[in-house]
Amino acid sequence: MKVTISIKIKNLRLPATVGVDQSERQQPQEVCINICLTLADSASASSDDLADTVDYSVLERRIADLVRDEQFALLERLAGRVMEIVRAEEMVCSAVVEVAKPGASKRADSVSAVCTWKRQA
Repeated sequence: MKVTISIKIKNLRLPATVGVDQSERQQPQEVCINICLTLADSASASSDDLADTVDYSVLERRIADLVRDEQFALLERLAGRVMEIVRAEEMVCSAVVEVAKPGASKRADSVSAVCTWKRQA
């Protein structure tokens, strides 16, 4: 039986400079990032060894650095840049990244952009 391992990072809240209008970009606004990544190998399920998986604390730090250091007009671009960081992890074979901006709409809790990716065999 083959085991598939997925790692989820839920509701990573970070201050980001994001928005089309200049008024939105005058000060950072909170974004909420959700990531689900699937590992190509499930060795960590039996090894209990960090070397056999993706270190999510390192991934979170890289994403926090990105959001702190760059400015974005579109949530789609931010989601794409986060996906670039996730894709750089060799053990990841597929991923879904969602970046939400609470308060972006007067009628909805948040607006989000979702980016999906699968490594080609």
